[in-house]
Parts: sequence; structure tokens; C-alpha cells
Amino acid sequence: MTKDLKELGKEYHRRCEQYDRRICTGGVYPRTGTVMPKGSWELGEINRNAMMVLRQAIYAGTALGYDRQAVMRAIRETAS
Repeated sequence: MTKDLKELGKEYHRRCEQYDRRICTGGVYPRTGTVMPKGSWELGEINRNAMMVLRQAIYAGTALGYDRQAVMRAIRETAS
């Protein structure tokens, strides 16, 4: 994986986690440290944001000459 793709993947996860921590009030999973949504509204909001961030990452990746599959693979491979 190239440095550009790795950075896109990391940026996707950073932006999603930052938004999730701002929105979610359900607490934190003890094992992973990730936040939990409380109710369907919070779940919907974090999913909406994740889709928007994904579209932006794919757009940025294609502007750099990568296809959608390469960006998606980078996001999967940089998941913590």
C-alpha cells in the first residue's frame, strides 16, 4: 500500500472516531475503547457521517489516481 493510500485510510478512521466521540453518549466499550451510540438517532448520525467521510476519501483517492477498491482496501487495512 502506498503512503497516500495509507494516509487516506488513517484520515478516514480519525475523522469518524472524532465525530463518534462528539455525538455518542452511550459510554465506551471496555475492551476496545470505542464509543457506543445511545439509541437509533446517534447510530444514524454516526453512520451518516461515516458515509460522507467515505465519499470524501474515495473522491480524494480518485483525484490521486487510485480506484474506489484501492481506497476501500486502504481503509480496511488501516483499521485499528
